[in-house]
Amino acid sequence: MIPALHVRLLGGFYVAYDGRPVTTLNAARLQSVLAYLILHRQTPQSRRYLAFLFWPDSTEAQAYVNLRNILHRLHHALPEADHVLRVDSQTVQWQPDIPICLDVADFETAIIGADQTEAMRDSAALQAALERAVSLYQGDLLPDCYDDWILPERERWREMMLGALARLIILSESRFDYRTAIHYAQQLLRHDPLQEATYRHLMRLYALSGDRVNALRTYQTCVAVLEQELAVEPSLATLEAYEQLWSNRPPPVSIPENAVLSPSTNLPFQLTSFIGREREIVEVKRLLTGTRLLTLTGPGGGGKTRLALEVANALLVTATFPDGVWWVELATLSDPALVPQLVATALNIHELPNRTLMETLGDFLRSKHLLLLLDNCEHLAAACAQLAEMLLRTCAHVRILATSRESLGLTGEISWPVPPLTLPPHSISMASRESELAFEQLKEFEAIHLFVDRANAVIPTFNLTSLNVIAVAQVCCRLDGIPLAIELAAARVKILTVEQLVSRLDDRFNLLGPGSRTALPRHQTLRATIDWSYDLLVEHERLLFHRLSVFSGGFSLEAAETVCADENLESARILELLAHLVDKSLVMVENQGAQARYRLLETIRQYAGDKLLISGERERLLNRHFYFFLELAEEAERHLTGADQVIWLNRLEQDHDNLRTALEWSLTDHDLAANVTQPELFCQATTAEAGLRLAGALWRFWFVHGYLNEGRMWLERVLAGSHLPAGPARSKALNGAGVLAHMQGDYKRAAALHQESLAICQQQGTRRGVAYALHYLGVALQAQGDYAQAAADYAASLAIFRALPDQRGIAITLRDLGEVAANQGNFVQAVAYYDEALSLRRKLADKHGIARVLNNLGAVVHLQGKSERAGTLYEESLILFRELGDTQGIANSLYNLGDLANDQANNRRALELFRESLMLFRQLGDKHGLILCLEGLAKTGGALGDTERAVHLCGAVEVLRSRNGIPRPLARCRQNQHWLTAIQTELSQEDFAVMWAFGQAMTLEQALEYALTV
Repeated sequence: MIPALHVRLLGGFYVAYDGRPVTTLNAARLQSVLAYLILHRQTPQSRRYLAFLFWPDSTEAQAYVNLRNILHRLHHALPEADHVLRVDSQTVQWQPDIPICLDVADFETAIIGADQTEAMRDSAALQAALERAVSLYQGDLLPDCYDDWILPERERWREMMLGALARLIILSESRFDYRTAIHYAQQLLRHDPLQEATYRHLMRLYALSGDRVNALRTYQTCVAVLEQELAVEPSLATLEAYEQLWSNRPPPVSIPENAVLSPSTNLPFQLTSFIGREREIVEVKRLLTGTRLLTLTGPGGGGKTRLALEVANALLVTATFPDGVWWVELATLSDPALVPQLVATALNIHELPNRTLMETLGDFLRSKHLLLLLDNCEHLAAACAQLAEMLLRTCAHVRILATSRESLGLTGEISWPVPPLTLPPHSISMASRESELAFEQLKEFEAIHLFVDRANAVIPTFNLTSLNVIAVAQVCCRLDGIPLAIELAAARVKILTVEQLVSRLDDRFNLLGPGSRTALPRHQTLRATIDWSYDLLVEHERLLFHRLSVFSGGFSLEAAETVCADENLESARILELLAHLVDKSLVMVENQGAQARYRLLETIRQYAGDKLLISGERERLLNRHFYFFLELAEEAERHLTGADQVIWLNRLEQDHDNLRTALEWSLTDHDLAANVTQPELFCQATTAEAGLRLAGALWRFWFVHGYLNEGRMWLERVLAGSHLPAGPARSKALNGAGVLAHMQGDYKRAAALHQESLAICQQQGTRRGVAYALHYLGVALQAQGDYAQAAADYAASLAIFRALPDQRGIAITLRDLGEVAANQGNFVQAVAYYDEALSLRRKLADKHGIARVLNNLGAVVHLQGKSERAGTLYEESLILFRELGDTQGIANSLYNLGDLANDQANNRRALELFRESLMLFRQLGDKHGLILCLEGLAKTGGALGDTERAVHLCGAVEVLRSRNGIPRPLARCRQNQHWLTAIQTELSQEDFAVMWAFGQAMTLEQALEYALTV
């Protein structure tokens, strides 16, 4: 029989064999590896994992060598190594059946025993178990070990110790044993000196024991520690507690007539810091002054309980509730009939003869001024509502603060949805060039604060930097600002970089696995949190919940009724079921204008999507989703050039994420016509043609709202994926791709795309298609300086449009003929074309077309020297572009206003306008617009006396125009040559050449950075 090994890991490493210390285990890495094997003795550990865990920075080969050396040293240093260690070619394991006396195991056993005795209401046994646990905890787990694996383990045991101390404080206080409670509170502060709530509790304990001097001294210690360690001042709650002590007001004590004497609260200690929520705390406290029942609602893991506890703690130190603040945890209760019993237990109230427990509660609370916190009511909503109604009717001074995933449904109840933590914009990109700026802006968001705080708990050296802030922001955004999800993600920084976290969030339910072992089971994983809500749904609620996962970013009621309804789920029931899901905090309502929209948080959507996949309905629902949004896009397309274009542009913007999902689905390998029930509701199309139709219908939306890169990407993908005979859908998609390519300065590609579209239309004999293809081809040729061929194509196009007749086609062609005339210096002819085009656009009520013509007309009258009229036209076009949300148009109007300001010698104003325009063009990737702005800034620099900057930018523009195939219009050539010649006369020929060459050496990005610097 092998003598037992005695191993101590708490407070330091110590091993004894047969009563004698083992001194040969004296190296830190030996101790760390042995401790890991002992703590994980139930499972064989793979050699590969151990090598990576302990030597992550070494090569794989070197890590294996290091592991072999350690195992060899362990074999010689550890008594009975052959018996206690099982080592083979693949794994290493501490033999789980070998007798071992381990302090960590004894400590855990004591904690488990405390939990069991607490459940049996045996306070003496509870105290004994907790005191044993505290006595066993001789210090943190292996305090001299700094290997990565130890940090979360150490924190886990430390949290259990702090929890045991907190429970002993409450237990001692409930017996009015303030001296013992003070002793344990002091211990708690020694272990965790930065917990402000503990200082407040200790102040109160001293005050209750009559020791006002030490109560005030505790406050002074709190102030000093917070200032020295965190450079912060005490919170409002601590200040209020101090003022109460200073004014010599005793803390409230309530002694129930028929109960064991107890303190004025049973609020649990919190072992982690509370992040943000200042506005929410103020609002919840305000609402509680105006209602007697306030229910905090929201999805699981959203921070309802923590917010409620923070508010309750803040109210505890005020005079608002002299009979205390009492917490009732309902999450572990499954029997609704026991809700009154749980409340009575929390208040230490016993049943009386010949009285029901409800009556006893009412009698006891009738004269009390207290706050009752009912936590996690959703699975017992009816029982909680019944209890709350009775108390509110019979106890005039009792207020109830409840947390639940759905409201209790009582008259007079205020249901207040707890918002997510504040989040950075969802447009955050890891490729952001302004990382320093991003760092300063993003570090202030609550979600990021929480991530960093919890990451520090597992890796104390973790810091937010300009290098990782974008990735941290992405994690927080993709987790919807849900506190629990962010805490679980932060715990993973022990083994993954933040960038790796971002890349793995598509599989978030496996990634964000078990968290704190002391948390409620439903809060230990992200999946368990949502399981709790899902299990409360009835069959048809679950069915709709699954199906709603096909929507991305949000959806309308009409979309839900059309896509989700079938023979198993009637359309008429969708609204009612959707309301139930909203009530249960699984669906969010977002009022946008006259129409309500709905959304599943992305984490919840992924959960529902997993359920949909298991149900076997995913392909059918995504097909129905695709056809719904194809019909929406084609309907919108018919309105994008008319009086209602703003309405339809906004509708497409609202459903942009759904349109992206539909496009992606059309590009996957499946049959879009498969399993679609009620086909009469949907368009019939082959998969390839459907994708072309959808992208072709959307190109004008992408153009107006500035999604040039994205729009080109989708159009090029659907074009590449279609192998059908060429038809109208392909022709339209080609023209759309060509327009977007043109707007980005890719004129050769634009011309090629329009040429292919023209060939298709000529082959099929579609006159309108030929006219539009000719028109777009002319635009691409004009941009390359081929004015003669562009004018010829426009003329041919115009003839067809007039013959059809097609008023919109006539209008756009007249505008482009005007631009050719203007670029060739024929301003009178240009104005005539523009005037006729503007008249047609106004008759068509086409705001976008009106705005573009106004902009063009303004440019011509500006060149004619009519500055006042030009300014009026530019401003009118800017108003329309802003109304439409047309980033490209806004940028063009701003540029033109800047050019006008330059000519009017308002150079500072010109500088602001050019820079604003340049940033928009940069966002769009519009090279032509960027070069125009650089030219404008060069001219402004010259006017302001910054000759060097002016020449540098002119040199850059010259090369950039040539490199990108962007000619300078004739009229602008003459204008620019005039002021550039004036600058040349101020410089020597040699100086001008040096400055010019410096500019020519710049890349586009360098020129932009240079132009934007002050």
